[in-house]
Amino acid sequence: MADKLSGITTQYHTFVDNQVLTKDQLNGFIDYFEDQHRLSRVFLHGVGIVCGFKLHVNSSEKTLTISQGVGITTDGDLILLRKNITGKPEKTIDFKEMKLTHFRTFGDNFANYPFFKKKEAGSETETSMELWEILPGQTEGEKPLAELPGLENKVVLLYLESYAKEGDLCTSIDCDNQGIEQVARLRILLVSKEDAAYIVKRDTLFSVYERADQYFDLPDVAVPRVILNPNNASGYENLKLAFHQAINDKTFLANLSEGITKILKDFNAILQMKLPANTLPSILEKLNEIAGTGSSHIAFNVQYRYDFFKDVAETYQEIKELLFSLREVCCPDIHAFPKHLLLGSLDETNSPVKHFRHGFYKSPALTCGSGKLESCRSLVLRLIEIIGRFGEKKGEIKITPSKKMGKLGDRAIPFYYAVDLPLLKYWNDDKAKKNAQDTNLSYHREMLAQLPHIQDPLRYNIDGFDFYRIEGHQGKDYKTALEEINHQKEQYGLAFDVKALSVNLNTEKLNTDQYECEFEDLKLLLNAWTAEQECILAQVASFFSGFSLVSPGANMKDPVLTHRTKASSRTGVKNVYAASLEAGSGTLGNISEVYAVRDSVIPDNLTTDKDALGSILIKAYEESKGGSVNDVIATSKAMVESQLSDEIWKEQPEMKAFVIDQSIELLAWSNELMMKMPGSIPDFSVNQVDKYKLTLEELCKRVKIMKNRYQQIELSQSLKLFMDLLINQLSQVCCSGKKLEVLYKEIDSRKERILLRLQLARFIEKHPGLEHKAGVQPGGTFVLVYLNKIQTKPARTINPTRYEMAENLSFAGARIESSSPEETEKRISLLGKYAEFLKKEPQATEEISRIEALIKEEQFSLSGRVTASTNIPDNTVVADFSLPYLCCSDCAPINFIMQKPPARLRLEKDSWCLGTERGIILYEVSPADGVIAVVPATEGLTIGEGKITIDPETFPAAMFGQVIHFTVNQQVTDAQLTVHKSPQAGFEAPERVEIGKEITFKPFGDAEGDTFLWEFGDGNTSTEKSPTHTYKTLPATNDNRVVVKLTVTGSSGVCTATAEHTIQLFKEEEPPVNTCMEKAKESMWADLTILQTLQLPNSNLVVPIWKSTSELYGGTADFGKGVLDDADNFLTGNHNSRLEEMFSPLWEETFKLIMELSGNRESEEFQHLVQILALQLRLFYNVTGCQQNEVLDASGELLKRLLEQIIFILRNLRERDIKLPESFRPFLEEWAKRVAGKGILEEHVKIILDNNLV
Repeated sequence: MADKLSGITTQYHTFVDNQVLTKDQLNGFIDYFEDQHRLSRVFLHGVGIVCGFKLHVNSSEKTLTISQGVGITTDGDLILLRKNITGKPEKTIDFKEMKLTHFRTFGDNFANYPFFKKKEAGSETETSMELWEILPGQTEGEKPLAELPGLENKVVLLYLESYAKEGDLCTSIDCDNQGIEQVARLRILLVSKEDAAYIVKRDTLFSVYERADQYFDLPDVAVPRVILNPNNASGYENLKLAFHQAINDKTFLANLSEGITKILKDFNAILQMKLPANTLPSILEKLNEIAGTGSSHIAFNVQYRYDFFKDVAETYQEIKELLFSLREVCCPDIHAFPKHLLLGSLDETNSPVKHFRHGFYKSPALTCGSGKLESCRSLVLRLIEIIGRFGEKKGEIKITPSKKMGKLGDRAIPFYYAVDLPLLKYWNDDKAKKNAQDTNLSYHREMLAQLPHIQDPLRYNIDGFDFYRIEGHQGKDYKTALEEINHQKEQYGLAFDVKALSVNLNTEKLNTDQYECEFEDLKLLLNAWTAEQECILAQVASFFSGFSLVSPGANMKDPVLTHRTKASSRTGVKNVYAASLEAGSGTLGNISEVYAVRDSVIPDNLTTDKDALGSILIKAYEESKGGSVNDVIATSKAMVESQLSDEIWKEQPEMKAFVIDQSIELLAWSNELMMKMPGSIPDFSVNQVDKYKLTLEELCKRVKIMKNRYQQIELSQSLKLFMDLLINQLSQVCCSGKKLEVLYKEIDSRKERILLRLQLARFIEKHPGLEHKAGVQPGGTFVLVYLNKIQTKPARTINPTRYEMAENLSFAGARIESSSPEETEKRISLLGKYAEFLKKEPQATEEISRIEALIKEEQFSLSGRVTASTNIPDNTVVADFSLPYLCCSDCAPINFIMQKPPARLRLEKDSWCLGTERGIILYEVSPADGVIAVVPATEGLTIGEGKITIDPETFPAAMFGQVIHFTVNQQVTDAQLTVHKSPQAGFEAPERVEIGKEITFKPFGDAEGDTFLWEFGDGNTSTEKSPTHTYKTLPATNDNRVVVKLTVTGSSGVCTATAEHTIQLFKEEEPPVNTCMEKAKESMWADLTILQTLQLPNSNLVVPIWKSTSELYGGTADFGKGVLDDADNFLTGNHNSRLEEMFSPLWEETFKLIMELSGNRESEEFQHLVQILALQLRLFYNVTGCQQNEVLDASGELLKRLLEQIIFILRNLRERDIKLPESFRPFLEEWAKRVAGKGILEEHVKIILDNNLV
């Protein structure tokens, strides 16, 4: 029969009153609407298997089960499984699955479906395929499926056998058979795999879209991570090599190339892309070019190449994920599978992959447009575009908001792509569909929309972004880059930090001005110490230059000694400092100015009065300016000698030697000391400190001489006292060499720590999460890595031998831009000697590590693994990384002296009622490790692990009602706790009380001081200790019960205790409760307890039956709508109309599963199902056993069907020797007594017991 859609009806007739209708009019009317219906299914919905039709083979029984499902053929037929309805021509689709047990050979003799015809190789003659129809049972001559050879190699298909069946010839004018019957019979067929393969070759949709093998052959692609470690971070070339090796990973590159090749070749039929013939070779060539050919010539932009390969890999993975779901077709071929659906191969029923199974090839109408197919095409084109447009151009530094996670198309376009219209079109398919491709964000903004929030996005709302791309900085001087990034960060108010680190760090000199905050405290110490030195030496200059040239032993400062110095000198110092600070240098002034001030401390404070020694010295200093200290001494002595009178001084040579000669030398060396004193932190060096120490040593020799001799010189007492003071102060200056050495060591130590902090290799030891992201997330740290090719470093401690050794090996620390192999080997040798020397030095661990890293780098260079970058200027940014947190600052934290925070303790409760159980009170303490103590110390009260525990057995009775205080770290807190004794509440009460009878309630225990509140359950209360009460009427409850409640309040008024008893009230004539319904309820509740033990969570067979039975019973929190939740209405027959729908299907399903499992009676599943069936039957018997005869008669027909079903089940169980639990027969015998005289029930139980069915 021809396919329905091979020719469609495009018009139909409408009818008028009393019109005689022709067959053409009626058939045209039907055909038109049927064709429209089929066209709607095929072209507006889709074709193939929509859902269901799952196959399951029972290996032991050799049966096949197919779940109900829905499918549409390309001829528009809607396919569902069908079953016959006994005695009716209609079919039913209302079932979950169909079990197929038998087969027969099938010949397609009526429809002659062309898909079941094939031509043998080399023959033009068509032959019919061998087909087998499988059926749910045996009717006539069918064989069991177990007898079909090669069942596991068969493929299942649904075939809608469609043909026209001619009617019988009829006579006379009354003929019911006129017309042609249109047969559409659904058959379930088996076909061999070979024939199934022949069928799918003719299926244009299946051959294009069902590519499971090709899809699963697509390799997964993942870019190897670059994990920084001390080796690959020790030098720039090693760092580049790490990224180079990541993108040249053999597995990664091979999988990526293979995957792209397969996508463009194997899936082009689906994607329907018309690409130039050389597209694949050209992009593979470009990928290899970008990856680089060898490790000896690694590109400067290797990090961006690494980012590029991550983009390519992400795009590839997106394509791969979409490919498997690409079953979207605009105009499906109506001849693809017009009357059949492939359900799959029987050897794959337990596998998710179906080689012979139709998918659902939906219409684009279901995806509101072209959907996934167009998205996948767009991704492939994006892949081609980004490979072809990779390449960076230098430009300004820009920060672009982007996204850290999610799809690549949702992020900003990186600056290493040349942004043009094709790239914008395919970067984000969703935006392109809305013609908004120019609203993508990118570093390159020339081709983007000229909208403020696109051209300058950081000025607008960026809540939708969680990442900042930072680009354009690599290749720039790191200071420039750092300044510009910080500027933009402040300009746009961005929350991240920036830090600069170095590879191949230049350790020759550290500019401490850049890390001034690291030395603030040392600078303060230096300033204080310098001021003290200046003050002492200024007084020394004033005093010793004040000795008279004409009066031996006299001093211009005697008798009025002062401590002042010349105002002009001190003012000059302040002015220089002030000028420096006002100029904004951020330091204590420029070195030359400070030295100028210190050069003049001694000259400016000389006493230059007439006939004073200073009047000659000031001239001598000026004349010998620029000379050595010995030149100053010689010039000064010569000029003084010319002014001294021999007559005056010849009698006092010791006096002259002391007050003139020793003073000249003392002042000269003091002046030299001031010039050698380090003026600022950057001035500290080994040479500077050594020169200062040598000068200080010479000065202190003179001080020692003067200290030993001044008491022997004839001076006034006031001069001796003042000289004693000055000499003692100078003795303190002599100790300043030690201070300076300590200060220098601390400065050098801090420099070392800063240098280590600035080294990438050291930084990652404390921050191992450093990764290259081409930007930073808000709240993170962006790290610039810059290059410094010089690696010389002097000795770090004051050690002349070591310093000389370092100078001898200075060649080892310097990198020569163009080194021959011989020079490199020599440098390795020298570095090795230097490392061996350092190992003998204390505290040289860091230096040794640095030298060993240099040796490795040189060895790599010599072996040809990497080539040193000789054309990159120092301080060039060569890489960047980021951390997801604000990690650190280049400055040490400022220390503040703060008041110690008060200790705090907060208790969960401030009072506790202690009964017979332990009391536990939670607490919070600050500080967290604070030590808590109890005041006063109390036995039975322990503290620890965040809780206070009170032991009722050991807690002292004397502490009840007393306030307990607490301290934390011996500090008193506000926390208080009062422990009260909990009262006892208890009383006796009868279980049943007759209405009108007086009853007295008495409490238990020692109740002294306690108060009572009795609630009798009928609305009456009493506050007496032992009240008497009479119940006058029955309560408005089904069971006539009341609850008597006693509340006892302790003497503290804080603690209470309660006790309750339930009393059933009755009238005298009321008989004791012992009815049929009560027994039935007790029985059902007992059965429910048994049912709850029969759950078997891991069984797919038992769990559904157990849940359905539990729903039937009810009575629990999870199942609250069953019989037990409305027991009275069920037991009185008010719900009899619901019994059939409640019990009959469940019995049938349970019985069916028992039969299926009867071959394995020892299994836990079988035994549980038998017990559950017994509980289902017991529940039914309990529900019906107490009903009155008139109720039973009213439900007679319904009950008859249910009772017959029970007899059927029990007979079948008896025939198969399946026994219900032993307790079932005693239950029935007891039930037989209950239903005696109740017609239909009595007859039913008699049949069971007489025939021993249980």
